[in-house]
Amino acid sequence: MKIPIHFTAALLLLQALPLQAEVTITWQPPQNASVPLNRESRIAVEAEGTGTLTYQWYKNDSPIAGATQAQLQLAAFASIESNRYQVKISDADSTVWGDEITLTVFDVAEQLGLSGLTFVFEETPTQYYHRMVPEDGAGVSLKSFPYYYQLEPYIDRPVTLKLLLDE
Repeated sequence: MKIPIHFTAALLLLQALPLQAEVTITWQPPQNASVPLNRESRIAVEAEGTGTLTYQWYKNDSPIAGATQAQLQLAAFASIESNRYQVKISDADSTVWGDEITLTVFDVAEQLGLSGLTFVFEETPTQYYHRMVPEDGAGVSLKSFPYYYQLEPYIDRPVTLKLLLDE
């Protein structure tokens, strides 16, 4: 039996074509994270796929307008709250959803049992630490009583709260 040449060429062409790859999330934050009250934060993911990746972030199951990058920048929270965030990532071939992240806002003074104080965040010489300067109720800075919280070396990674008492 003779196979037509055009059929054989089509089989060879199909074998040479690469398979389409799905979007793969290569890094995402833990499913539970915390951020101090009155402090900006961000959530980021890393993904791979075919061609250009598109992102859409969601807060409590609703799309966030303009949140279409791998990193979601969050304004400082003015109240203690807990919200769920999730990202949808697409390329020309597929779509994948990131894990749902619950971000809980907490009051530093309340966590330390110092409810009479408020904290102002000041940058320090290193990118990994931020100083939280407590103030009395009248806004007077108590610089002799500072606290620090530590950021992980990768600023886009989740914030790890590590309070250091400097008395």
